[in-house]
Amino acid sequence: RPKMKTLGEWVPADRVCHWFKPYRTWHRGIPELTASLPLCAIARRYTYALLKCMELQASLAAVLETELSPYAAESQKNDMFFDTFPIESGMFTALPAGQKMKQLDRVPVGPDYDAFQGALNREIFRPLCIPFNMLIGSSHNSNMASGVLDAGIYTNAQKAERFSWEEDVGRKIVRIWYEQGIVTEGYFCDGALPQEYRTLPDLTFQWDSVTIKHTDPTKEMNALAIALSAGLKSTRDVQETYFNKDIDEYRADLLDDAKFQLELARIRAEIETLDGIKPEETEP
Repeated sequence: RPKMKTLGEWVPADRVCHWFKPYRTWHRGIPELTASLPLCAIARRYTYALLKCMELQASLAAVLETELSPYAAESQKNDMFFDTFPIESGMFTALPAGQKMKQLDRVPVGPDYDAFQGALNREIFRPLCIPFNMLIGSSHNSNMASGVLDAGIYTNAQKAERFSWEEDVGRKIVRIWYEQGIVTEGYFCDGALPQEYRTLPDLTFQWDSVTIKHTDPTKEMNALAIALSAGLKSTRDVQETYFNKDIDEYRADLLDDAKFQLELARIRAEIETLDGIKPEETEP
């Protein structure tokens, strides 16, 4: 068998991002779900077996039993034994002499299927650190505290992966992207990029993801107020943890809101002055 040669394009090492630890030379990454592939095959086999069982329940399948003596049975044609033939449901059928029909027994699975698939899915997705309630999209088997705790394990693992990606991959990709935009006309804007934007800025960025809302916002806000008053949490912790917002962005929003309120007060005062109404006589 002739060997097939594949041609590839060599890429400089500084232009390649490997988001894993190379423990040895030419080490390549292995998917996290590799260890779960045999379990996926088991789940498929179990599903097929259950499907056959359900089809058996929905259709008529039976075995013909004979009441003849062994000698009488041997005197009949041998090719009739272990033969199969189609039958129709919802009808009477005439059987040969000495034969009776016995429907195949069906083993109900019911709750056993959910329990088996649940245990199997927990093992399949264990390498991804996904809790079972988030895997199935339901927390009906756990109370609120347990559901929140399990979800916290997954969200904290996601946060750790985001930080790792930002340090090992994200910053390098953003830098290459910005370098490409500087030298490519019309990449960022119409025409050439202005000169003041042709230098690489401070490539700091953050993830903008939607946080999980609490099921009881009132209790959560009261707990945060107690933690803030006791000094157990800071404004930075609250903004970054619960609202996914940088503290500088939060302060900028407060400053913009204060400026907006001052501008509204100034415009209101000018209107009231033009109408001949003193500002101190108006309601705030």
